[in-house]
Order: sequence, then C-alpha cells, then structure tokens
Amino acid sequence: MVWDDVKRIVQTKMEDEVLPEIEDCIQAWQEADPMVEGEVKLGFTLGNYGLDTVEILDASRDIPGGPMTCVGAAVWETTDWPVMTDGQMNYRVRLRFDESGVYSVPTNE
Repeated sequence: MVWDDVKRIVQTKMEDEVLPEIEDCIQAWQEADPMVEGEVKLGFTLGNYGLDTVEILDASRDIPGGPMTCVGAAVWETTDWPVMTDGQMNYRVRLRFDESGVYSVPTNE
C-alpha cells in the first residue's frame, strides 16, 4: 500500500471509529467524576499483520488510570487496520478531552 493511502485510511479510522469509542468511554467515566479531563499522546505502529503496538507516549499527570484505558482499548478494538508490506508506519496523535468531548490536537512529532 502507498504511504499516503495508508495515512488516509488511518486518519479515517481514527475519526470514524477510534475517537467516538474513546469519547463514549471517557463520558462514562465523567458521569462518575465530571472533572476527568486531560491530554494524551497516543502512538501505534502498523506492520506486516496490521496493528502491531499501541502505547501511551505521554499524558497529563492528573488523568486517573481508568480513563487512560479508554485510549489504548479503542485502538486495539478497532479492526481491519491496514497491513504494511514494506516496513512499518508509526502513527502519533495527541488527544484532548474535557466536558465538551474528545478531539485530536495537531502534532508535529
């Protein structure tokens, strides 16, 4: 697959599948604690078998552990990630969430 095609597929999956799943999970946590908010830098790698790794690269210190599970779980539960036949693709995104929702923040990293 061509790099630009993979990037477009990943961005679409993030917008259509992953972010809504994270938002639903965070909102459930916010019902118990309305002050749950913060920022998370998420990284994942696509390789020969699709999704290879998912990790939280950085996060606000005040985010409880429970809501942190929303981020990685949403990526792992999403299916049909593109397969990289030539090497790997590292994808990084910064997510911010508060009472108004979950949204991605542009990152140059």
